[in-house]
Amino acid sequence: MKNKFKFLTVLTLGVGLFFASCKKKETTTTDTTPKPPTITLKSGAGYTYQNSTVNVGATIKIGVTAMANSTSNSNLKKINIKATLNSLSALDKDSIINSSNFNYDYMFPITVAGTYAITVTATDAAGESASVSISIVAKDAITYSNVKLMGGPSDNAGSYFNSTTGDVYTTSLVTTTNAKQIDMVLDGTAASSYKMISPKDASNSTVSGGGNVTTYAAYTGSATFATITANDLANLTAPTGSSVTLSAASPALYVFKTNAGKMGIFRVKSIITAGGPTLTGVNIEVKVQP
Repeated sequence: MKNKFKFLTVLTLGVGLFFASCKKKETTTTDTTPKPPTITLKSGAGYTYQNSTVNVGATIKIGVTAMANSTSNSNLKKINIKATLNSLSALDKDSIINSSNFNYDYMFPITVAGTYAITVTATDAAGESASVSISIVAKDAITYSNVKLMGGPSDNAGSYFNSTTGDVYTTSLVTTTNAKQIDMVLDGTAASSYKMISPKDASNSTVSGGGNVTTYAAYTGSATFATITANDLANLTAPTGSSVTLSAASPALYVFKTNAGKMGIFRVKSIITAGGPTLTGVNIEVKVQP
């Protein structure tokens, strides 16, 4: 029995020493693999932070926040922002820094229609980098030049205008289908007076039956027809008049709002007074929201 006790004691000590030996061999290793920094776009009111569609004339704000990786202990060294317009380089700018963080708001005036691809990249002292990208589709106003509207709703001269397609219809070309697309109607029956009226008020049952309501007002702003952008149109005050009397006297600009809710503007380039109701009318140019 005594020998058995000694054997158990020796065995217990041996196992203890074995585990103690195993514990001593355990080591803690530090991951020295370089880690990239982090970069994000600011979200919230006023910021563009995801793929978007905007109007030409708008200015978008892209806020960038970048942080050095806490485990790599490498400060940020460079922030690069690149932008392409329809795959062609539009911007490539570096900001050289030496900091653990970066916080900045970029302002982008959108002056040309097309697709912008914007990428912001943060690079640290170890050469590690991280990027974030968004795509912006910029749309400009739809423009129609030399639109000739003749006569009045009762004439077969071409007094009906579709601002979505740019088509002018004579009375004989109006159908129950395209009547729903007519936005503007010239009432130039009296050679001494020209008005743009709402389709619902046209003395043509097919057109008025289309149900479209367009409102008008004289433009009182300071911009010219050439400089007005899609963004300007989006910020115009909605007109309330069911008709507007036209004049070719400068600035000869008139605001309209379509039945679909789109804002537009047109300029009377000239009054056509060649004689007879079907030979009188207006030559206008039109811009409407995309």
